[in-house]
Amino acid sequence: MDSTLIFLLQVTIALLAGGLAAYYLKAALTGILTDLCGTAGRADFWWRTSAILLLGLPLLLVLFLGDTGDDLAVALRHAGRLNLVGVLVAVGLLSRRIWKHIPPPAALPQRQPGTGQETTPCAS
Repeated sequence: MDSTLIFLLQVTIALLAGGLAAYYLKAALTGILTDLCGTAGRADFWWRTSAILLLGLPLLLVLFLGDTGDDLAVALRHAGRLNLVGVLVAVGLLSRRIWKHIPPPAALPQRQPGTGQETTPCAS
């Protein structure tokens, strides 16, 4: 098979893999980022940055490490592996960075039993 077609298929798979991961995470990540950033505008910036990472890392791996040999099945299998690694690493990096900014449970507001009112551990 033509190596140009194999290359284009690998790039398409990379963009689809990253795009699907970004689409899947958008709602949850937007909520978390809005809580952490304070405004929707700031959260939107970080969401877009995250989407670029999720799209770019699998594409980067395919562009630098992709195999455009003669066998389509082998080339697509290799591209699938690279995309899986790229998406998992991107999600891992995002998760790790966000996890560092989430306050521990003891620092979160707590509800007083029976009153429904929130209290903070340091409130007097």
